[in-house]
Amino acid sequence: MAQCQALLSSYGEPVQDHGRTLLQIINRFATAYTDTIDGTSKNIETSEL
Repeated sequence: MAQCQALLSSYGEPVQDHGRTLLQIINRFATAYTDTIDGTSKNIETSEL
């Protein structure tokens, strides 16, 4: 039980505003996706193109 509590504590504080957090995640994904499509992503693998 103590290991589970320690693991949960390592994740940080509980999320208070779930809607805002979800919107931030979607926004980051959409930005990364658009950058990849546009070819401006810094993390693009050219061997897969």
